[in-house]
Amino acid sequence: MKIKIRDQYLFPLSVVITAISLALTAAWLWQSEPYKAKPDVETVSLETALEDPWVAPQGPLGITNTEEAATLDDESVRQDETTWVTPKQYDGAAFAASLAGTDIDGELRADESGHLIVSVAVKDFFDYFFNTVGEVPPEKALAEIERLARSSLPPAAADEAMALMDQYLEYKQLALDLMQEPLLPVDQQTPEYHLKVLRGSLTRLKQIRREVMNEDTVQAFFGMEEAYADYTLDKMSIQQDKELSPDKKQQLIVERRRHLPQELRTVDEQLERSAIRAQQAAALLQNAASEEDIRSGLGNLGYPAEEIDQIAKNWEARRKFDLRYAQYQVQRDQILEAGLSEEDQQRQLESLRAEYFTDERERLKARLRDRTS
Repeated sequence: MKIKIRDQYLFPLSVVITAISLALTAAWLWQSEPYKAKPDVETVSLETALEDPWVAPQGPLGITNTEEAATLDDESVRQDETTWVTPKQYDGAAFAASLAGTDIDGELRADESGHLIVSVAVKDFFDYFFNTVGEVPPEKALAEIERLARSSLPPAAADEAMALMDQYLEYKQLALDLMQEPLLPVDQQTPEYHLKVLRGSLTRLKQIRREVMNEDTVQAFFGMEEAYADYTLDKMSIQQDKELSPDKKQQLIVERRRHLPQELRTVDEQLERSAIRAQQAAALLQNAASEEDIRSGLGNLGYPAEEIDQIAKNWEARRKFDLRYAQYQVQRDQILEAGLSEEDQQRQLESLRAEYFTDERERLKARLRDRTS
């Protein structure tokens, strides 16, 4: 289920969830240690049920069980741990057209006692289907999750997966509500204000997660993301401190990075190296005198040959366009200063653009550049 922000938000709060987005990049590269859902769901006391969020609810789970799921014969689920996992691929057509050719992200898996193993893979599995909402009705996406859970897992694990799905959906709705909160007008926003909003929003998201899910689930679903979000906000704070020298800022960032889990630390170092290389490449493109300079410089920065070839061709095309535009601009200015009627002026400008730019995309670029020159 995709979360969208209102168009008028210049600085969307969703950055806390996704666009402190490096956190999500890092999370994809990490595999958490799973933990097991608590057993004996059917025999717990009422007192335990009130205290323990892992007890399966006695009422509806938020979606109505399909007839097929409700009549599933328990013996059809083989009591072999290796089979207690949802499939990675569909045998036939994909669930939604946008998923064609993809493996199913994440998984639902049960342990040897028949209870759900909760890890980030469960969240990924839910999101794989939630993200099709809009292409398919929400009810269909939820029903597909339930179908796969009940056809792949023992009954207890399937019930636990459905209860957890309801909790995750509740969290996503509360997070959506949070992101609808208004911001200051654009002209009153500052980097300091952005940082304050991000910190406040992240704090509230953490609270919401723990109001809806237990701590073990939160750590399984969001632990690495939260760790990287905290680090990213600390890094932003350091970078905004005007009293610190560049060397001191870098020193503090390196020290703060040491507190990240090793997996995230490695990813962040890779991202930093990529960012530095991108800055160097941008400077090279700005100052290069020839295509040969571009190819040589990008090669020294370690770019692959195919990427170098594409960048160099784009740079050369831009250079040639700039030369033609400079020549076109001289004649354009003469037309603008000739005192023609607006109709004659526009006709001559269109004719001039067609003379210098044979490609429609280049003519559009010329028109756009005319507005700012």
